[in-house]
Amino acid sequence: MSTFINSIKDQAIQVTNKYGLYASVMIAQACLESAYGKSSLSSPPHYNLFGVKGSYKGHSVSLPTWEVIKGKKVYVNAKFRSYPSYKESMEDQAKLLRNGLSWDKNFYRKTWIENARSYKDVTKALTGTYATDPNYNTKLNGIIEKYNLTKYDSVKSKPSKPSKPNNSTKTYTVKSGDTLSEIANKFGTSVKKLQSINNIKNVNLIRVGQKIKLSGSSSKTYTVKSGDTLSEIASKLGTSVKSLQSKNGIKNANLIYVGQKIKY
Repeated sequence: MSTFINSIKDQAIQVTNKYGLYASVMIAQACLESAYGKSSLSSPPHYNLFGVKGSYKGHSVSLPTWEVIKGKKVYVNAKFRSYPSYKESMEDQAKLLRNGLSWDKNFYRKTWIENARSYKDVTKALTGTYATDPNYNTKLNGIIEKYNLTKYDSVKSKPSKPSKPNNSTKTYTVKSGDTLSEIANKFGTSVKKLQSINNIKNVNLIRVGQKIKLSGSSSKTYTVKSGDTLSEIASKLGTSVKSLQSKNGIKNANLIYVGQKIKY
């Protein structure tokens, strides 16, 4: 069991940090739904941990499964996705939880790290929605507790907690359970200012590992007009060509185009 967990934990941490989910829950789901990687579907060369049907970039495998047809449970062959590795399987799972269903994009919003106080909130939210098994959360919680999977939930964010803002503190790395409001209070600033500086439109959409700038100003832009040169724009805006190149990733000062947005 531990061998399987060790084989997927690093990829699970990477994927869940990217999508703002709990690594402990994803690992537990993978363990439960793949029988710890022993099911034929989850084993190489298919790596399908969550029993997702269909095809992945044209790759699939046909396997027998139980389905309910016209009210009767029958054994049929079904097409399942075949992945190149466990990572792609977990990526698909993360996208499902983040993007929801076609008729409700926020269907799994309670599984997002910013909306859940702990893994138990997530496993409860999955029960009766993602899984019909009424004991789904109990089973997941048991796996998480048995293998101490919560240690993987904060692997990417272990910054110190400064009690007061100081001039040397320019960014803050979001940790599990953080909210933008709490971060603002911690550093003596406002939510609106953090949103402006970091171009955050939805205060609920911050993720573990995200770097939040604590000071500075929101970027202003200049739209390039016909005949403009970067030197003329720099002079007009009271800045330097090098500064504009650095902020906008412009390697060749002569390669700007009409309509381009120049940050300054």
